[in-house]
Amino acid sequence: LTGPIHAVEFEGLSRVKPIDLPLSDLACQPFVPLTQKSLSHDQELLYCSGYFQEVSAQAQTTKNRIVVLFKVKENPTIQSIRLRGIHEFSEKEILKMLSSKPSEPLNFVKLNADKETLTAFYHKKGYSLFKVLNISMTSQNVLVLSCMEGEIEKVIFTGLKYVRPFAVEREMFQQKGTVFNS
Repeated sequence: LTGPIHAVEFEGLSRVKPIDLPLSDLACQPFVPLTQKSLSHDQELLYCSGYFQEVSAQAQTTKNRIVVLFKVKENPTIQSIRLRGIHEFSEKEILKMLSSKPSEPLNFVKLNADKETLTAFYHKKGYSLFKVLNISMTSQNVLVLSCMEGEIEKVIFTGLKYVRPFAVEREMFQQKGTVFNS
């Protein structure tokens, strides 16, 4: 197909709002010539928005007018968020800082930002061993963030000749079973 695009349409949008999509960044716009490169670019751009499991693009001619149709399959809606391995801060405090929220569509871009935000928060508070281990979605659409705060498993002393380990241990802030905080 050659010629200018008459319209750009979407099929499969139900929970994702058009205002949340990078529509102004699409190469396929009305009155702009259609190219395979622009179709591929826009397909990737929409997929990288984080809202969709699948995105396909096709151009159709209707009444001598070119219409670009993007067929999308949205990610599921988050029903709730569960935190695993979080003990040093309240769940309420952690959930408040996340951009992913229940009743909103899962977005992988937001999810990655949430992972970075959570890690930066813990590191800023001195918990340098904190790590998000896994992010998953259950069949009931519960978003699960599994984390490791950095619990101390064992404290080993070397070079003690005249002092017993328990005498040093009782003076230490960091103990076995506590979360390491620098």
